[in-house]
Amino acid sequence: MQTSFSELKYAAKKKVSLGDRCLSQIESVPPRATLVPALQSYYPKGSKRNRPSIAPERKE
Repeated sequence: MQTSFSELKYAAKKKVSLGDRCLSQIESVPPRATLVPALQSYYPKGSKRNRPSIAPERKE
């Protein structure tokens, strides 16, 4: 497959753009499924009188 001019220009670029930095930080965040068990112990438990709290995996 032949590379395009934009791919060649991007490959030769030395400075990392803000978008590239943001994407690399997003990719370094662990998946939510691995974080939920770690957060369970810190998450508030609802009392019987109050409305029950929403599970951490449902918060967005």
